[in-house]
Amino acid sequence: MSQPDGCSGSRDPHPAPIAQALTGGVCPPHPDRKKVVLSMLVGLGFLMVAVFMYLVLSKRATPVVGLILVPVAFG
Repeated sequence: MSQPDGCSGSRDPHPAPIAQALTGGVCPPHPDRKKVVLSMLVGLGFLMVAVFMYLVLSKRATPVVGLILVPVAFG
């Protein structure tokens, strides 16, 4: 199966010229995009909690300051 130029992982059954004509040269959405985004958000959330706990337990920041700084730093 051919894929449109720059569309890696596409499951498009059409040859590249037909797929480009049908989609206007735009890659079709990745079938697992929602899973990828959710897993990245989960990882980011756990990392934020770990950084917050490190800052508070190592007494580098008070809990209130940590609750303010960690989301600002990750945002």
